[in-house]
Amino acid sequence: AHAEKRGAKIWARLLGTGSSCVFTMPGTVTGIRRSLANAMQSALRNAGLEPGDIGHINAHGLGTRESDIEESKAIIDVFGPDLGKRIPVTAPKSFMGNSGAGSGTLELAASIAGLSHGVIPHTLNYETQDPECPLNVVSGSPRPTDNKIVLNINVTRAGQATASIVEVY
Repeated sequence: AHAEKRGAKIWARLLGTGSSCVFTMPGTVTGIRRSLANAMQSALRNAGLEPGDIGHINAHGLGTRESDIEESKAIIDVFGPDLGKRIPVTAPKSFMGNSGAGSGTLELAASIAGLSHGVIPHTLNYETQDPECPLNVVSGSPRPTDNKIVLNINVTRAGQATASIVEVY
């Protein structure tokens, strides 16, 4: 309402958020799966949405084998084996590198910018799917879509996770 009142362009609306921390010893990745699943489930509840309402997932996509496998398993835990393998997933970190605590905001901005043009941004340098990460990764070029709802997820190695659901206008 404040943005509309001052005539600002409204890019998106925050529908829901979630967070979780499943603590693990520094240097391990064992809490990532449960923490991400908890955060995603909480964000879906907070937004009043079902997994099938999500148009794509903007993954943490750290690019380490262990972390990516745990993230993939968390997505399948929340979305189920069928939808979890079909829903488009992108990892903008592949373009920007790891921006630390700012990664989630930058990655969400990439999805918002893409969706404002009707596309899901692709993942750079993704060529061969790891059988332990059976996700529908957007690669090669941006993918057209008319579903403007994105779930953005991020996690630390210590098991702190966040999830935000945004609808783009």
